[in-house]
Amino acid sequence: MKKASIFLSRRSPFAIFATVMQKTRDVLIRTAEGVMSLLVVFLMLAGTVVCSGRLLGVDFFARPELTNRDLLPPPDVLRTMDVYDYRIDEAGLGLWQLTSRRGESVGMLVCSRPYAGDAVGFAGPTPVWVHIDGEGRVRSIVPMDNAESARFFNRAIDGGILARWIGAPAVGADSVSLDAVTGATYSSNALTANVKAACAAYAGATEAVKNRPAIGWGRTAAVAVVLAVGLYVAFFRRGSRRWRLAQLVLNVGVTGFWCGQFLSVTLLRGWIESGWNLVASLPTVLMLAVAVALPLFGRRRYYCTWVCPYGSLQALAYRLPTPKLRVGPKAMRWLGRLRFGVLMALLAAMWAGYGVWLLDYEPFTAFFVTAAVPAVAVLATAFVVLAVFVPLPWCHAVCPMGELLHLAEPSNNEKL
Repeated sequence: MKKASIFLSRRSPFAIFATVMQKTRDVLIRTAEGVMSLLVVFLMLAGTVVCSGRLLGVDFFARPELTNRDLLPPPDVLRTMDVYDYRIDEAGLGLWQLTSRRGESVGMLVCSRPYAGDAVGFAGPTPVWVHIDGEGRVRSIVPMDNAESARFFNRAIDGGILARWIGAPAVGADSVSLDAVTGATYSSNALTANVKAACAAYAGATEAVKNRPAIGWGRTAAVAVVLAVGLYVAFFRRGSRRWRLAQLVLNVGVTGFWCGQFLSVTLLRGWIESGWNLVASLPTVLMLAVAVALPLFGRRRYYCTWVCPYGSLQALAYRLPTPKLRVGPKAMRWLGRLRFGVLMALLAAMWAGYGVWLLDYEPFTAFFVTAAVPAVAVLATAFVVLAVFVPLPWCHAVCPMGELLHLAEPSNNEKL
């Protein structure tokens, strides 16, 4: 029989239909694998927040509705705010009228928690108590307990983000100038939103706080441009050393040092525990979307190779003209097993409720030059120095974030 038979011809409609169906099946299988992998990773991280009783911002162990009894400051905080000797009468949810011993109204005490639900910092909500005096000016602000990373939160406080409100009128709080405040942007923006929400509640209405990215629209656009450049280089200029070098520099300089954006276990765990504000977290949401979507189309380890600022910094260090230590395929496999072991040990510690503090030592936060603690700066620098001689040591041997993304990828390596 001739090979040109209509049933065997590669150009026949039947063959084309069979090819399309095969490709469609491959896409569906890969997508299903990706979804299942993502679900497994989500459940692994969700297990680390069980002890907190919160998932996606929902507190399962708290009362269904907040009451003023839940929101009233404890006696030590009342003393700190210098309102302990006043009579405190409820004036609404999270609102208390303050009256002196002589019966004079001396202001109000406001809790921002019921009014700033979308104001989430790096790892969770950052509610505050605000004392507004009889003249309608902010007299004192005390943060409530929160799950925020201590060093970022303290950096925001030390940067004067709350001190600038003292003495400002509660009505028209948006006019307070905060341009000179520096520090951790997620914590600073969340604290600012909480103070504004408390002042709006004092004014008699819950004012919608301006919803904007934590790093501002300008820097968010810069991150989007860098991501677009990375996609262009990865798909159309993959073999160009100049384009690759430019893209690495953009990742480090713009995404890392200027914008301070990266994916980390701390960030993902915070989202799973406390939920997220899509607009406030827009830059990292874009990065996560790219990290999850590209492997579905055969671009494995895309985030680690083409987006991560710390990985890019190590790649730049390895380009320096120094003697290199050769790492063979067998050693690379052992390093991969070590990285998997690091992730499992970290998750086990967090599942037991003891390892959350370890997340404070992910080296990515060294890009916050003014906020990074010395231990993190030393750790990050040490791996960059090692990267001068060994390719990507943190990425290959330690990075728990990279291993999570790897586990979330489909198992099939073929490109679609």
